Amino acid sequence: TLGASTPYLENVWLKANRLEGEIPATLFQSGRLKWVDLHVNRLTGSLPYIAENPDLAVLRLEENNLSGLLPDSLFHLSGLTELYLHENQFSGPLSAEIAKLSQLQHLFLGRNTFSGPLPQEIGSLNNLISLRLEYNYFSDEIPESLATLPNLQVLRFDHNLLTLPAPQELLQKQNRYQVFELSDNP
Repeated sequence: TLGASTPYLENVWLKANRLEGEIPATLFQSGRLKWVDLHVNRLTGSLPYIAENPDLAVLRLEENNLSGLLPDSLFHLSGLTELYLHENQFSGPLSAEIAKLSQLQHLFLGRNTFSGPLPQEIGSLNNLISLRLEYNYFSDEIPESLATLPNLQVLRFDHNLLTLPAPQELLQKQNRYQVFELSDNP
């Protein structure tokens, strides 16, 4: 009942506790969440429906055994600034709905089994500082729109199925990045 029975719950910090099982659907029902950190556990199953939580800024679920598609409800978290889902077993395409997360600064989806083309809409996330999509199965071209992101400092697309070369404008700006990694792509 965590979440449903705690209507004023704002922060959940249960990282590195060897928690097992699925994330309870009730967790995201408080509507007042600001920070959820469940990383480095043994959580399984899919990401549940996430009720409207406009103040949720940080969602850390990395290093678990979560799987399946990302729920559409995830893309309605308008206040989200940090999303860490790396080192899980999430799959499927990355939805163009990612563009709704306009406040996003850090997006870590590496070491999953995402596939398909990267949506052009990812280039509209003007607040992005870190974009890590390494070790997935993303394919097709790297969106040219990424070259226009003014704050981007970390870009990792290594170990995917992306078609290279990368857009010329992106390559010309690679000196501004702290990390620029495109290795191990066709």
